[in-house]
Amino acid sequence: MDVFDVTSNFLQNATSAYATEAGNFARVGSRLTSDMARRVRRQAESAIEDIAASTAA
Repeated sequence: MDVFDVTSNFLQNATSAYATEAGNFARVGSRLTSDMARRVRRQAESAIEDIAASTAA
């Protein structure tokens, strides 16, 4: 009975820790993706402005 309780407790804690870390990973991945999209948008806007400036000159 003790072996079952210890194993059950371990599996419950491991599953809970896995779910917590998976949530953290998803949050960090989402933040990185959002930051990357923001940087790409800024670079695209800068390139468009550069093209417009060279065309007008």
